[in-house]
Amino acid sequence: MDNKLPKIPQAPNHNRLRVRYKKDTLAFYDVIIITVVILALGLSIFATQFSRVEVSGPSMEPTLFNGQVLLMRQPNNVRRGDIVVYHSNPNVPHTMPCDYDWIKRVVAVGGDTVRFVEEGGVVFLYLRRHGQDNFERVREDFINAPMNPATGGDFFVGSGDTFVPHGHYFVLGDNRNRSSDSRGHGPIARGDIVARVVHIPRQGGVIARILAWLGE
Repeated sequence: MDNKLPKIPQAPNHNRLRVRYKKDTLAFYDVIIITVVILALGLSIFATQFSRVEVSGPSMEPTLFNGQVLLMRQPNNVRRGDIVVYHSNPNVPHTMPCDYDWIKRVVAVGGDTVRFVEEGGVVFLYLRRHGQDNFERVREDFINAPMNPATGGDFFVGSGDTFVPHGHYFVLGDNRNRSSDSRGHGPIARGDIVARVVHIPRQGGVIARILAWLGE
């Protein structure tokens, strides 16, 4: 007859709990490390592709205002209507000091011809686009006000058409009556363009505050 002995109760094995706890802890730190790496790579890519610029002066009102911070990047191509930052040329006479970069709007590209026409006491922009035969008045809902011949318009009204050479751009400030631009220094070269504005943050918004903080 087999002698049956009672089972001796075994102490609970907590090893599994310890192992599982360690795995969970490692997974938590892994997530943190991966997140930090992703953020660092994202910021690195952002820094190489984009930069900030702060507007100085009233020449681009009402689109841009003094002290406003914008996001810009190096352009692959430049089109009519783009807002660009460019180096001023110290060898060309200006109506203002030229030891800083300027920000203006592109109104004509290489191959276009620009004409200013006075109508009813104000001056309007006409453009003959590359490949077209006729001039057309440019619709500009974004400008502050039409050009006033009394505010320096004598040097471009009636002075003839301006042909924009290939590889160059004709730029104007949206505040036409308070801007020094291609009306004075002529078309700008592609090589002088630093960047194109890609985002105009809402003033006081989150992105605007972040860009302002990055510049401190």
